Amino acid sequence: MVWHTGATVGFEEFQDYREAKSALSATQLMHDWIALNAAKGQEVDLGPLGRSRLGMKGSFTGSPKRILDKQVTLTLAWIFPRKLKERVANAGAKLVRKRVAPVVKEPLVQQIKAVEANGQLHPAADIYVPGQFIRIYGARLKFNPAAEDEGVFIIKGKQKPRRLTEALRITQQELLVRIPDDVSGQCKLRVVRRHPAKTGELLWGELWR
Repeated sequence: MVWHTGATVGFEEFQDYREAKSALSATQLMHDWIALNAAKGQEVDLGPLGRSRLGMKGSFTGSPKRILDKQVTLTLAWIFPRKLKERVANAGAKLVRKRVAPVVKEPLVQQIKAVEANGQLHPAADIYVPGQFIRIYGARLKFNPAAEDEGVFIIKGKQKPRRLTEALRITQQELLVRIPDDVSGQCKLRVVRRHPAKTGELLWGELWR
């Protein structure tokens, strides 16, 4: 049985322990030292860094005359000083005010591959054949096919973006799209999706061909 003695140990005792166990890493030293003192019923007090708090938990029926070792479990918690908590809270508030831009959510269009008549992929990248299918590779390519402002669009020069109706999402990293018969020459391929947080904002990624 481990008795809670109420005694505490601090930095000086840790320094002595560190000198005796110099072969161990700093992390392992601290772990072993806290566990060793817990087994003696002593708490560790590191002043401005906080202190350990020992406890016990168990399940008993009635009022037993004797408590066996196997009936209880020693618990350990770390108590942070109020001033340290306040400093962390203040630092957290500054981080919120100065937070960096949110994680990128727009589609990423990395490459297209033409699908040949035999179903094989053309060896060259970023080309297409009018009237045939292409595969689009990238990330975050999921979109709502029922939404007219989402999907895959072709843009030629200053013309209005043209939505491609034959577009199938295979995975979030791959789409299968048919290029219309009347599209040729250099154009821009755009994948559009709505922001996943349902803000209504449309996000897109593009690739020139």
